[in-house]
Amino acid sequence: MIRVRGPGSGVRSLVRLVDDRTSPAGELFRLRTPDSGLRTGAFSLLEVILALAIVGLVLAAIAPALIGTLRAERQARRVLEPLAQEQVAFALLRDDLLAAPLPNGSVAEAFSVVTASVVGRRGDTLTLFSAAAPPLPPRIAKRAPELGQAMITWRTQVSEDGRGLAWTRSRRANLLATGNAPEPQAEILLEHLAELTVETLSGTTWSDSYDSDDQGQVLPLAVRITYALLDERGEPGAKRQVVIDLPQVALDPLQNGGT
Repeated sequence: MIRVRGPGSGVRSLVRLVDDRTSPAGELFRLRTPDSGLRTGAFSLLEVILALAIVGLVLAAIAPALIGTLRAERQARRVLEPLAQEQVAFALLRDDLLAAPLPNGSVAEAFSVVTASVVGRRGDTLTLFSAAAPPLPPRIAKRAPELGQAMITWRTQVSEDGRGLAWTRSRRANLLATGNAPEPQAEILLEHLAELTVETLSGTTWSDSYDSDDQGQVLPLAVRITYALLDERGEPGAKRQVVIDLPQVALDPLQNGGT
């Protein structure tokens, strides 16, 4: 209770009562006064600036590691993606070569390698007759309907994006069709090639051209593919070689000039 004893005495008593922070009136006044210095639920400007500074320091510390990780991931992808394409392409080529029989008969066509140039780059063409469908792994199981005899053509052409050459494979299955049969669709298996050459082994000599009609209707002992991919600057990279043996030639006496 506040007692007023004289002029001005009531105001002085009220001020003293409010200043007394232990009294109920003083506590009530401090709660209702905006600039009383009491803390509310919001952060001060200094605290926000300090928090932003800490976040900035953390980001500055981990940014080089994150950037290095992203660069390593991109570099690994650039290296591994062509390797995966090469594995699929040469596995399929090996299956085609292993399914090639003696190139004679009424349907079988010649086994040939023709040297060619595509937009000033070396890009050879390989044509062979396949007597059976190769075993199909799951990643190329979409070719399951391709059964029976067919002519297989591996040919180089200009890449779709204009960067170097692309190595394609096409399969013509209906060999006895009459009239204007549609051209088989070529599937791109290797891209961004600087060059690609195909060589065949006859006896002990490698040759960059081959025609079974001129070789007594026999197959070569092996096929060697030499190729180079374009790097990021469009320059030819290191040359690589893949050699695929044709064991059916070594096991067949007719293929070796026997009787």
